[in-house]
Amino acid sequence: MTDTMSATSVEARRGDLRMLLGLERLAPGRFVGSRYQLNINGSIYGGQIFAQALNAAFETVEGRVAHSVQASFLRPAVDGVPIEYEVANMLDGASYSMRYVQASQNGKPLLALTASFKTSEDAALDHPDHMSDPWPDPEALRNLDQQLGGDASSTGSRTLPRFPDVEVRPCMPDRYLLRVGGPPQHDAWVRAVGKLSDEAADHQTAIAYLSDFGMTFPVMTPYVEQVRKTPLRYATLNHSLWFHGHSSALDWIAFRTIGSWAGDGRCLHHGRMYDRSGNLVASVAQEALIRRISR
Repeated sequence: MTDTMSATSVEARRGDLRMLLGLERLAPGRFVGSRYQLNINGSIYGGQIFAQALNAAFETVEGRVAHSVQASFLRPAVDGVPIEYEVANMLDGASYSMRYVQASQNGKPLLALTASFKTSEDAALDHPDHMSDPWPDPEALRNLDQQLGGDASSTGSRTLPRFPDVEVRPCMPDRYLLRVGGPPQHDAWVRAVGKLSDEAADHQTAIAYLSDFGMTFPVMTPYVEQVRKTPLRYATLNHSLWFHGHSSALDWIAFRTIGSWAGDGRCLHHGRMYDRSGNLVASVAQEALIRRISR
């Protein structure tokens, strides 16, 4: 990376999704990203780094789709510095491929990701999982921007970023925004907003981008009053995504996230993503750091 190369944070406009997740090729197996989405705290959104790393891996694979992606977040990414992605070919078998991707800034590793790809094949067993309970129609719900409005007091309004390339319609907005307590479960319709090609790789990369949104919050829902009194710091430690079938990232996806456990300064969440027909298209798991902020 040359000293003249710079990075910029962007207020993404609708339609910029391919640019936001896109990379510039520096050399075989080496790529760089220079447009970022920032969280409210000023750090770069981890879902974008996760998705760009998967995109870098896709650039080295032909004729296969992703089925499993795991990443460890090593340190926060800072604004204003390009992120480089270096891809190592771990396997090209008869039906499976695996890639290892390291994302770094100024030579310091930010993220280590493994992605596995495969060819399609006839199923020896076909065991679909469907949504077991009815969800409200997404068109009947208000999106996150409409729900937040001028609200600056709730925990959700202070911590949830608002990205123009992500549309979120919570089924129970007050719980989703941590205005009220409840079980550690959040249900929301989500979709990418913008232009994507018909390539499966583009849609899987966009779903990877969506899969990190709001993942840390459900475990806080039973403790809303405590969280209001004691601000928390949280950061993703590792994030995993499994694809079970094809779905367009531009169509509504029912995203259910459940806070499974918290303790020892960490929390664990699991998520499931369904298409509008109720078919399971992806599963998510995330472990995050969660600590009290010392005053």
